[in-house]
Formats: sequence, C-alpha cells, structure tokens
Amino acid sequence: MRILSTLLVSLFYFISLSSQCTINGVGIASMLVDPNGTNNFDTDGDGVAETEDEFVEICNTSAVDVDISGWTIDDNADPIGSDFAFPAGTILAAGECVVLIRNWVTDPPTSPPPGVFSMGLGGGWLNNGGDNVYLSDGTSVCEVSYGSTACTLPAPDCDDWGGDMDGCVDVAGTADCSYVPAALPVEFGSFKVNNQNGKAVLSWTTLSEINNELFEIEWSVDGRNFVKIDEVKGAGNSATILEYQVTHLTPMPNLNYYRLKQVDFDGNFSYSVIEVIRLSQRASQEVSFYPNPVNDILVVSTDEKTRLEIFSLNSELLLDIYIDHQKTIDVSNFPKGMNIMRFSSNGKVTIENLIKI
Repeated sequence: MRILSTLLVSLFYFISLSSQCTINGVGIASMLVDPNGTNNFDTDGDGVAETEDEFVEICNTSAVDVDISGWTIDDNADPIGSDFAFPAGTILAAGECVVLIRNWVTDPPTSPPPGVFSMGLGGGWLNNGGDNVYLSDGTSVCEVSYGSTACTLPAPDCDDWGGDMDGCVDVAGTADCSYVPAALPVEFGSFKVNNQNGKAVLSWTTLSEINNELFEIEWSVDGRNFVKIDEVKGAGNSATILEYQVTHLTPMPNLNYYRLKQVDFDGNFSYSVIEVIRLSQRASQEVSFYPNPVNDILVVSTDEKTRLEIFSLNSELLLDIYIDHQKTIDVSNFPKGMNIMRFSSNGKVTIENLIKI
C-alpha cells in the first residue's frame, strides 16, 4: 500500500520534527496518551473517548518516499517489535504521516481510513503519567520518553518530551489536543497519461477538494528522481467533479514517469500515484549541434528546413525558430543544467538533451 493522506494534522510537526530523532527522515511526531482525560478525544469517531483511542503519529520529513515495511512501534524496549509491525508494501510518502491507533473499534464495525493503522492491542498501552515509545527499522531505534519516565537510550537516539501529559503530546512539548480528524484535502477520481503525437497529455479528475491551492506536475525518467515541470491552480474548495489537463511537450523516448503533488494553502502536500508512459522514438532527421555542454554559442546543422524548440526542464519555452541547414544561436541566458531540444520536420521528430554550463 502507499500512504498518501495525512488523516491527523499537527500544528507543530512541520517546524519541530526535523530536530528530533529520525530514521531515514521518519520519526515520532505526536502521541495521544490519555484520550478520556481532561481533554476528551475520540480518535475513531465512535462517540466515546476511551483508552482504545490512544495513538502514535509517525511522519516522514524527508524529500523521498520511505519503505517502512516491517518497521515496529513499541512502548517497551524488551523485546522491541512486540507491539506492532507495519505490513509488507507500506510506503510512507515524502512529507506524509500515518497514525497507529491502539484499537480501532466502531459500532457498526468499520475499517480505519487510509493512513490509519489499528494495532489491535487490548488493555492499556501508553501510561498516562509517563512511558517510553520506540520506533525501529530493525537496525536503528528512535526512542521518545514523556512524563515521569526517563530515556533509556542516549541522545540523539532518545527525545525526552517531559511533562505529565494529559491528552496529546507532540514534539513541541505541549499537552493540549491539537489534532483533529480531517477529511482528505483532495479526493482523486482518476489520473492517466496518454501519448498524443509524441507529447504526454496528463488528465485527472477530483471528486472533492478542501483547501486545495494547486497541483505541481512532476516528471522523471527513472521513477526515482522527479522534477517539477508545471503547476495548475486548484479549486480551493469544491464538492463537484472537476477535470484538469496538462501537456508535457518534451517527454523523452522510452519510459516517462509522472506524479501530481497536491499542495494546500497552508503548505501541506501529498502525492498522487505514479503513472508511466512509454514513448517510442519517431523517425528522425539528420541533426547535429556543438558544443555540448555549451556556454554561450551553439551551432546547429540540419539536412532540411527544421523547426527547433528548446525547453527548460520545467517546460518553459526558451526558443522557437526554424533552421535552414545551419544556425548559430546565443544560449548565454538559458538556465544552467539540462534543457530539451525538439527538432521537427515533415512529421519527423528528434529529441536531444542540451547541457548549459
């Protein structure tokens, strides 16, 4: 499974977790240790704030997705891994969180929403006065202590949140419940990519939107390293089906990977699934250009009158001219790094990389 939605929102996570103990950027962001204390909090929404509503929130602060399959969470050090282990195939997306609730119990029975795992633990779990909680990937361990309980691991492997926490605790050390069940910011209906004359046309629909500022379109040729190539404004709030479309003018031959980064007005974001399209190299004409890499002046030669378009990696059109056999081009103002050259003539297309230094 791929975790794409933050179901519980912390007011402090984005400014504080980066200083905490993390494993590959993943760490404990918050805990609800006493749901039916001074601040009643009903995590599973069954109408009763009870010990089964205890939860731990795990967040990925890194810029890459992390496979947390088999990672464990415990409130004791011996043996680590005895309380809960994430199932195989659990990917925590960059910037996203998951919530582990002690026991998801509703009447009538329902399944936890995406991003929430039921640990299925009976009896008490997190002690109200203090406890130690351990996150482990099987090799490294991050510990959080709170209340009257001291760290068992040395810094920086343990974070002491301190205080007698009656309700929610988090990396900012506050004791009030600042976490509320939230609807998905964007509910996607579909997302697909089609080949249209050598260009990649991305189409997607949303069934509803809440606080949605924009979509960033990201592209990759290896499925791992993505770059932003465009963005589209969101609808803010909507309860109707909306359609969006973007055309990527300069995909590369072979495999191209695309994903959508949905960004809220408050800066929170989540990713769509990744869509892949394979584009074949169309019949090409004879073209040559030098030097490459280039600093200032580029010389381009073709065997027939040819249209040349040069794009930056984010699909900004830098140049659109026709070349009749040879042309000298000043590229001194082009952005440094990789740019894309698209030659087209009589239905033939050639795409080349141009490195600006």
